[in-house]
Amino acid sequence: MKTLFAILLFVVTQALYAGPDYVKYRQAFGIKASNLSGYGAFYGFKPGDRWRIQATGIYYLFDSKVKDEQRVITDYTLGLEMQKDIIQEMKHRIYIMAGGYYYHDDDAIKSSNPFHKIKDSYNTGLGIGYERFFHRVTLGLELGYKFYSDLWVEKRGIENWVPVWEKVTKIGAGLNLGFIF
Repeated sequence: MKTLFAILLFVVTQALYAGPDYVKYRQAFGIKASNLSGYGAFYGFKPGDRWRIQATGIYYLFDSKVKDEQRVITDYTLGLEMQKDIIQEMKHRIYIMAGGYYYHDDDAIKSSNPFHKIKDSYNTGLGIGYERFFHRVTLGLELGYKFYSDLWVEKRGIENWVPVWEKVTKIGAGLNLGFIF
């Protein structure tokens, strides 16, 4: 009985301390909201034990009519991110990341006072991330620094299109919920 208990204890401790369990999973899928590397559904692939390439994207269409005003919003975003683990543990990992995303926004209000805006946004960011593992479910947080450039044109009523350009740097953050497989 003591031998069986010793073998069982040895197997359990080896399973617990054999290394990060998530390393054997090469893919991840989930949802993400990050102004560093994109919004929407994400898919991640690990080409190596410490690297992950992750793509994000979403398409959004909103069309509503209230009385004499119709509002049509069409948005989409496409992002790409590289992650490199610097700490790997059984229940979490810490990584550095670099990423970027493109965002397109087309807002139109059709009414007695029409308004139309078409915006293209280019975003890049560098940061650090933390991901916690709950078996195969993951919860992650990112914090970093971002640079973005917004180019848009807008039009009120029968006026001509007015171009606008904005370049800004600021602190960025992200949150994700995923599943590794």
